[in-house]
Amino acid sequence: MAFLFLVPYLQISATEIDTDMSNVCISNRIVVPTPDGFHITLYHYPGMGTPILMIPGMFENNLVFDYGLNRSLARYLSNRGSDVWILNLRTHDGDGDPGIINMEGIHKSWDFDNTYLKEDLTTAVSFIKNDTGYKKLLFIGHSMGGYLIYAYAEIFGQKNISGIITIGSCGVGYKMDITMKILRFPYGRKENRMVLVRRFSPKTMDVNNRLFMRIGTKSECFYRTVTKPEVQMGYIRSLDDEPAGVVVDMMYGFDGSLWNGDWVDPQTGYDYTKNLSKIRVPIFFIAGYRDKSDPIDGIKETFRLLGSDNKSIYVFGNYGHVDLLLGNNVEYEVYPAIYNWIHKGIDLNDRLEIAIPTDIAIDETGGIP
Repeated sequence: MAFLFLVPYLQISATEIDTDMSNVCISNRIVVPTPDGFHITLYHYPGMGTPILMIPGMFENNLVFDYGLNRSLARYLSNRGSDVWILNLRTHDGDGDPGIINMEGIHKSWDFDNTYLKEDLTTAVSFIKNDTGYKKLLFIGHSMGGYLIYAYAEIFGQKNISGIITIGSCGVGYKMDITMKILRFPYGRKENRMVLVRRFSPKTMDVNNRLFMRIGTKSECFYRTVTKPEVQMGYIRSLDDEPAGVVVDMMYGFDGSLWNGDWVDPQTGYDYTKNLSKIRVPIFFIAGYRDKSDPIDGIKETFRLLGSDNKSIYVFGNYGHVDLLLGNNVEYEVYPAIYNWIHKGIDLNDRLEIAIPTDIAIDETGGIP
């Protein structure tokens, strides 16, 4: 592994043929060192125009954006000419981290802001800008990937951002259910007004190597069989462990009962929700009506608080949290909405749309105008 840090980056090319798409999709896997001595991995699907950077969510990796066949937003956009990049945060590689021993050198202190945001994401942005010559990127994030984009825009400004698309990403706190509170307990300890990582906490959280965790993950991520069961299980098997610091930041930071309804960094006290008004670049929110992880009400409130004059939201009925990227009909419903916004976003100012499933009455949508 030391070799990785003796060269600017390590690039491996791979050709993947998708039988459900008309083009051959060529992706490059590029390993890039971070300033703190670790590394991220970028998957590049070469194309034209403003680079698109896709950021997976908590536990996720590149497979959520490129599962294969007709479940690949990366290939969908690449095959239509876009220059697409997917970021795998450190130690995220889709192997599911089998076993109980931490074999990938994960540090329990790695967290959302100091590690994923200030080391991994900033490294990815700098590398892509230098490689392509473009000054701005279009950011697409799923779940925690969207949180990272909000945080990046607030803390580093928006000079590197041409636009933002978030998929199932709240920017506010919400009611944390009892299961989440039980799962997080071994990781965090309250100290004054903060929540810090326990001294003897587990190093990581694993969501796919124990049956009860797999069942809970499936319930949290998918609605019925909107995504094929075999794809659901393939996604769950690919999920990577997260360090204790990230677990604390996510599972305590989004607990609205702790922070008056806001999303707050529990280890520093920084209030992300109160700074959403700083974000003024064009933004498109994708939400799922059946999303348990990032519910519609939270995304609607994020939409309201955001400072941009060019913002849109589209709520897809009968879609759960991960169905929005891996569902059976995403290539015909979700992906075109994203493609169209990228190319016609200026025409979507202040529009808010909802795709109502046939089994839901309009007045059950929470009053979306």
